[in-house]
Amino acid sequence: MIFAAAADRPARAQYIDTYLPTTVPGFDQAQGVTVLSQPRPAYEPIGLHAGDFILQPALNESFGYNSNLLGTQNALGSAFLETNPVIDVASDWARDRIGLHAALDNIDDLNAPSQSHTDGSIGLGGSYAVGLGDTSLGYTHLAEHENGTDIGAIAAQTPIAYSVDDLRGQLTLSTGTLAITPNFDLSSFRFGNAELAGQSISQSYLNRVAATGGVTARSDRFGPGLILVLQGVDVHYTRPPAGQPSLDTRGALALVGLDTDPNRVWRLRLLAGAQYQSFTAPQYRPRTEPVVEATLIWTPSRTLTLTGTLSRSVQQPQSAGTNGYTYDIARLVADYEFRRNILLQARLGFQDAEYLQGATNQTLASAGAGITWLLNRNIHLTLNYDFSSERGPLNRYGLLPPEDQDLGTLRLAGGNYTQNRVALLLHLAL
Repeated sequence: MIFAAAADRPARAQYIDTYLPTTVPGFDQAQGVTVLSQPRPAYEPIGLHAGDFILQPALNESFGYNSNLLGTQNALGSAFLETNPVIDVASDWARDRIGLHAALDNIDDLNAPSQSHTDGSIGLGGSYAVGLGDTSLGYTHLAEHENGTDIGAIAAQTPIAYSVDDLRGQLTLSTGTLAITPNFDLSSFRFGNAELAGQSISQSYLNRVAATGGVTARSDRFGPGLILVLQGVDVHYTRPPAGQPSLDTRGALALVGLDTDPNRVWRLRLLAGAQYQSFTAPQYRPRTEPVVEATLIWTPSRTLTLTGTLSRSVQQPQSAGTNGYTYDIARLVADYEFRRNILLQARLGFQDAEYLQGATNQTLASAGAGITWLLNRNIHLTLNYDFSSERGPLNRYGLLPPEDQDLGTLRLAGGNYTQNRVALLLHLAL
């Protein structure tokens, strides 16, 4: 796959599937091939062969400018340097697989050193053929930071460190046109401190363990793949603040949909259904919300791909005193091969968080474009520009733990602001 860093940096809100390394068996789930992601053997790194394994080291170095680093009306602009070393190790076996992914991402904000931070990830996974089926298991550890511009984040003065440990596995049993896949996912989230009003405030009340189990069934007997997804989830917050309602939840998810042939001009992946959520705290009423995940890929020619995505999900609380939010995402991406080694991308995005308590919304609209020049199989250059505009109420609040009540209420990041971000990226790979 050609590396093309032509994606903006959307608000993240610990949406865990965004970060799991897709190069590791057990985490990789292809959603379709676009012009930018299709194989280009002449421009793909060969890697280093060590016995039955292939090592693929890479380094991404970016220099750019962010016009509104903190996402405030009194904008603070800053140049930045971003360094992102990556290494992937994968087996070269004919049947089973094992893989390792490790990466660091260091961001230096030159005009605001307090915003500089380093993220990292490491993942290990493998798959093993079992008769007519296949089983896979993967583990990943993430060390990330939540920024004040993220959806659902609080207005902290510096990025908030958090870590995630995720273990997931599945067993796919296939009998011709029918595949049944029971699966599980265990995730642990741990949060550091937030700098508020010059004080360091613990965010450990957001520490939680989430356990998910379910089954996915797919049938290709009647043409396009028909899919049924059933899941149950239990989320337990391990350090609830005294005197505040518990954020613990239990729920169930049911989705039905289809997944068409990826080799067609049109590819549709559509899942729609409902998610039920109940709360331990009597203050929060049980809720049933419609949820959807849809991806439509149109490839009218070998040089053009249009990809539209739409999703609606229910997210866990990101501050005490709230009981989560529904999260809607819409995105449209156009990929175009201008020349064999010059790739263009244009993108539009929209995100909306509707908080289940307080009836308030936070929206983020974005637009961007990128151009990637493939010099050879070892060197790529990418220039990206992204514009974003956030709209949200200034008086959207969560509650602080009782020991910090002297600081008043805890304002979530919000308000109206715009942001421009431009970056030039150099990608080196062996």
